[in-house]
Amino acid sequence: MLADGTKPGIPCTSASALLVAWERRAASNSAWQLARGTNSVDVWPVMIVGLLRDLAGSSWAEIQRRTGGSCSSVQRRYQAHRTWMDKEDAYVAMVGDLGAECLPR
Repeated sequence: MLADGTKPGIPCTSASALLVAWERRAASNSAWQLARGTNSVDVWPVMIVGLLRDLAGSSWAEIQRRTGGSCSSVQRRYQAHRTWMDKEDAYVAMVGDLGAECLPR
């Protein structure tokens, strides 16, 4: 458990490696939106929050610093990430590909 009272994922890779892979993938792919409630939102900002939390074990404060989001926006994005991981096959596949790309070999 972190000082902010949260429990991040198990660190499997570095936040820096994730950011590099994510930026390359986001830049090379077109806009991608998925439903969050009654709205559609851009997938890429949601994905990096989920990757940083789940695969790099980043705290909320670190994710805020790295993404420039507010505390509430980062937590909303993470909730969307968890929802899409349960429901959206294409999203799950992209998260898996990015995660695999960043794992040490």
